[in-house]
Amino acid sequence: MASSFLTLPPELRLEIYRLAIRQTHPHALSNLRSLSSSQPPYNPILSLTLISHQIRREVLALILAKSRYFGSLTAFCDWVERAPEKEVLGDVRDVSISVTSGRLEGLIHVRLPVEDDLRNRNGFGVGGWKRVKSAKEEEEEETVEKVGVSEEDKSTARYWHRRYISQFGPPLLPPGPTKSPWNFNSLISSIITITPGRTKSPKHPMESAFEAFNAISNVRRLWLHLGAFSNTIAGASTIVADEQELILNMISTACTNVEEFTIMSRHVSLSYLRNFKRLRRLHFDGCSRSSPNETREIFKTLNRLEEVVLYRYPHNYSREQLLVGEGEYVSVTPEVLSSLYPLKGMRIWHLASDTQSPFLTLVFIRALQTHWRTLRRLQIVSDHPLEPAVAEALLDFIVGSRVVDLEVKVKVPISMGEVDVKGYLPATVGATRTSCGVSAKDASVRDLLMMASGAVPSSELTDYDLQIDWNR
Repeated sequence: MASSFLTLPPELRLEIYRLAIRQTHPHALSNLRSLSSSQPPYNPILSLTLISHQIRREVLALILAKSRYFGSLTAFCDWVERAPEKEVLGDVRDVSISVTSGRLEGLIHVRLPVEDDLRNRNGFGVGGWKRVKSAKEEEEEETVEKVGVSEEDKSTARYWHRRYISQFGPPLLPPGPTKSPWNFNSLISSIITITPGRTKSPKHPMESAFEAFNAISNVRRLWLHLGAFSNTIAGASTIVADEQELILNMISTACTNVEEFTIMSRHVSLSYLRNFKRLRRLHFDGCSRSSPNETREIFKTLNRLEEVVLYRYPHNYSREQLLVGEGEYVSVTPEVLSSLYPLKGMRIWHLASDTQSPFLTLVFIRALQTHWRTLRRLQIVSDHPLEPAVAEALLDFIVGSRVVDLEVKVKVPISMGEVDVKGYLPATVGATRTSCGVSAKDASVRDLLMMASGAVPSSELTDYDLQIDWNR
């Protein structure tokens, strides 16, 4: 039966698999371990994977290409480790990992203020925490102190382990079951590396993390939420940010095929983006520890970048995320926007109603004119009212653009008077929905809505557009 099925064209077999997946409850599809088992509950997809090796590979490729969410790095590393066949992880295409707060699991990294001496000579830290080193760790630390971290092959877990030790030193472990009185938002501390009953020496969390990301090196879409910094210890946020930066450098080295990247943390520099040579879509809040000049140089290396998404949290989500802290910049300035390779898409989501967006200003809209020939997708959403000059500049840009997919949801001062929204729609859009009415929450502002979509006529495709498609 299987041999007859395999004589069907591959395209037809894939459609049959997709139909079976759509008709199956997805609750059992997120666990790789269950894919190697025929135990109840019965699942036709699991049964398909037991027919033959070729069918198994084809079905797994479809399943693993679907979006996959992990609530912590612990869950992600554990999922990768439990994969019955490591080679199938090469089919993973879409991964989201959220680390909303530090979880003190496994190797615990207690960060002390500089004035309290990070390398306390008596071996004890704040709250009686004691430094515990294995003989291997002591030997590695001595080696690092003597020769430092060499630029050896970055594709090895050992490189990143030594890099971490050289920058942050060995971890501090509690003398007993005492729990830390602080909440440390640390990426590396959220990985379980010591499991009860494990007989082998535990891996350093940096090694575990690298091996997990290296296993999904073909991932195309990566979403990371590193969480807010709620540390109250002086200097802790800076140290955790440095750790996050190292982790991001490691991830970008392991996952070089990423085409769409979302990062929810502004407390790191953008230097790691240089490793994402195939990046097409970048989603972040436009702020980082990289200055505008540094950001411009970084973006020069991303010659495939075609869409930028700049978002801002609602004011009640995290007040800290609305403020640009010390050592941080609004990295995407009008000058940086003008210097980008021609964009096909721009999205600005400003969901904070109590502060103005740095990306919805007159100079920023004018800088967007640099991309008017190639821009096909435009989305502007703002809960904070636009200034009249900004609203007018935005409408003028839209009417003269070649945008195909358009969504504008903004508030404008009612003093602007009536706005004929349809008169500002570009000729390239198809079906449209427009409105302009008084806001229910604030009688002084007017809600302006423009939504349109359509197909680009063949005459609108320039040689430059075709060249971009061929090169990518």
